Amino acid sequence: MKRILALICIFIVTITLLSACGGNFGYTTIRGDGFNKPTASPYKSETLPNKDDVYFKVYVCGAVEREGYYIVPEGKTVADVVAMAGLLPESIMPKNATTYIKTNCQIAVGYYQNGETFHCLNVNGATVLYNLTAQNISAEIVEKLHTYLKNHGKITNKQMLKSILTAEEYQQNHYKLFVSEADYEEAS
Repeated sequence: MKRILALICIFIVTITLLSACGGNFGYTTIRGDGFNKPTASPYKSETLPNKDDVYFKVYVCGAVEREGYYIVPEGKTVADVVAMAGLLPESIMPKNATTYIKTNCQIAVGYYQNGETFHCLNVNGATVLYNLTAQNISAEIVEKLHTYLKNHGKITNKQMLKSILTAEEYQQNHYKLFVSEADYEEAS
């Protein structure tokens, strides 16, 4: 009789604890035993919220093959986007290459020459506008760009550079120059 009384007490305590804890401990029924009978699972069934894909508009300029805008999905890194724009032999990957893209932004890719790294020159920037000396770019190139700005207005893409510079000048300097996002217009 003591044994039965002890079992009843244990049963009552167990029921009390279960009801105090919410009763079901997250058990859900799932299908899948081959007989279409529900079976118990110790895991709560959670569905992730139906999240729309997120995309960012990223402007890549500088020492890349295809300067311009890239629409990239969430989860891409700076290196992924720079690779989309096309790396050149002179390109250097930005220091934040492993950073995930989380906003609309601009990525300026520098270049490597003679063991040193350099930032590219904005073709519409103060150095060209005021015809100043530029590091790693000849005075003749800066003069040509300055004259074009003075006579025709802003340079809006690298295609325009091909018409301003000779083929040889373009080949030797295109990766050293960039069009800022504020001035960029896609070539038609």
